[in-house]
Amino acid sequence: MRNMLFDLSGKIDQQTVEILFAVKKEADALSIPFFIVGAAARDIILKHCYGIEPKRMTTDVDIGVEVASWDQFKQLTDSMVASGKFSTASERQRYRFGTLLIDIVPFGALADEHGRISWPPEHEIFMSI
Repeated sequence: MRNMLFDLSGKIDQQTVEILFAVKKEADALSIPFFIVGAAARDIILKHCYGIEPKRMTTDVDIGVEVASWDQFKQLTDSMVASGKFSTASERQRYRFGTLLIDIVPFGALADEHGRISWPPEHEIFMSI
């Protein structure tokens, strides 16, 4: 297998960079690893690494956060909102950063044996991670 590293310096739009810096500040304070997932990750790689213009650019950013518990996830999201840079939106994983939507998707130890999480407090809504 070959390792490939792409230089994305100065290529990602400024609003996405601002989101990532703001998430990084809060996640680093709690030692929570994170990364971009979903369509935003795909679009960045296609456009800036391979020169392929995506047919439909996504309008949100999905961020996967590796947390040990729902309490740790709550600590992260509470600190994001307390920073004043994020606000809650209609769905449990969804937040706003200015006009842009971001989904904060937890994974790790809180997933069940089928790779699913169930959102507290009712644990009735499941998401495959």
